[in-house]
Amino acid sequence: MIVGTQIVSMGLCAHTYGAYFMDDRDPWFDRMRARFRLEHGLTLGIAVAGLGFVLGAWIVGTWVERGFGQLSEERLAVLAATLVIIGTQVFFASFLLSILGLRRT
Repeated sequence: MIVGTQIVSMGLCAHTYGAYFMDDRDPWFDRMRARFRLEHGLTLGIAVAGLGFVLGAWIVGTWVERGFGQLSEERLAVLAATLVIIGTQVFFASFLLSILGLRRT
């Protein structure tokens, strides 16, 4: 999931660079650029990372209730960490895409 998110982010950044700096025209890209803004990406990134943090807090709370014994939610902990990482990637990729679009004509 993490690598896939990074690959999609890189592809979007490369496509954005091609559209803005190499005059590569794509009707799909123009429609998506008109529809989605920086705020959409930031909101999505915060929501995904926030879900990961909430899940992580729930795991820690459950662990505390059980007296700091054996942690039995390893799979959920991996999911929580994955969500935090993906949310962070989406958040900062949104900034990069927005920065690339600043010099468009």
